[in-house]
Amino acid sequence: MSKEELQMKKVFLVFIGVLILVTLTATPLLAGCAAEGPAEAAMVEWLWCSTETTASHHLVIDNQKAADDVSRRTGGNFNIRITLGSELGFDRDEFLSQIQKGEIEMAHLSAGMLTGVMPELGLFVLPFLQDGTREQLYKMEAAVRPMVRQTLEERFGLTYIGSTSTTPQEVISSEKIDDWTNLSGVSIRVWRDLDARLFESLGAVPVYMPGGECYPAMQRGVITGVNTGLPAMLDRSLQELGKYVYRVGLPPGINYHLVNIEAFNALPDRYKRILYEAGADMTDRARETFLHVDGAAAAELESYGVQIIELPPEQRVAIRDIAKPIWEDYANASPTNRAYYDAAIAALGL
Repeated sequence: MSKEELQMKKVFLVFIGVLILVTLTATPLLAGCAAEGPAEAAMVEWLWCSTETTASHHLVIDNQKAADDVSRRTGGNFNIRITLGSELGFDRDEFLSQIQKGEIEMAHLSAGMLTGVMPELGLFVLPFLQDGTREQLYKMEAAVRPMVRQTLEERFGLTYIGSTSTTPQEVISSEKIDDWTNLSGVSIRVWRDLDARLFESLGAVPVYMPGGECYPAMQRGVITGVNTGLPAMLDRSLQELGKYVYRVGLPPGINYHLVNIEAFNALPDRYKRILYEAGADMTDRARETFLHVDGAAAAELESYGVQIIELPPEQRVAIRDIAKPIWEDYANASPTNRAYYDAAIAALGL
């Protein structure tokens, strides 16, 4: 055998040795990948409970888009069904306990609903602290989000995947109201404690009731006005009874979209990432929805002959002064409240 042939044989043997080594090394890795494949492809079926009762509500539409995105990106293997209101046989007041028990995997919980167990979230319903614009709402939300997420995970076993918001809370009335600093004799439906306190300070009679009861109550004269968002006024046909909408500008509601942490941890890592990304996209999309649905609802209300009326600037200033003691009472209630309040004041530049 020539010297050249011997050299070629050595090179060939080295090549075979390397090939065998690579094959032996890769086999366990390939086996691992094969095991991960079926786990990732396993069907996952979740429930996402919304407090809203109509599929056409902008919050439900944003939720559905996120759920569709998750399903599409997982090849239809991770499917989330949006449920409405009490569709599953329990009311929204039970959503927190149901998600903690793992009876449902996800839920939309408003800051207002959570104030019973997280009083610090009353920050978002302090009347006239923010001006009702999305810019101020999201500045406040971003300022306290790290504290909110930590509390949700450590105390309640919930993971945050995103947030959305309702539109500013206005008042539709069956009677014209000239002076909002003196609401003596006016009865207004409310759904949040601090709004009720403000209206009471202005001389009104706050009346708590579910949204679905507003139409018959206004029809019978039990209430003069309804405090809610413009899209909800249309959802409940309140334009048939109230011909005056006052741009009071009470705080939009912030909504947290939360996941049972055990259900989340059981997901394949790729599914976790996709769920987080869908939640982030939903949060960004909701900021645009906020503007669109409020403006569209205002135009539709006007098409029914409803007057959209801005509060006179001097009345707005006077009402804000009346509201300030409510802010201080909130901030002084606990060190946690104070931390949230100070963070919001700094974010708003007040």
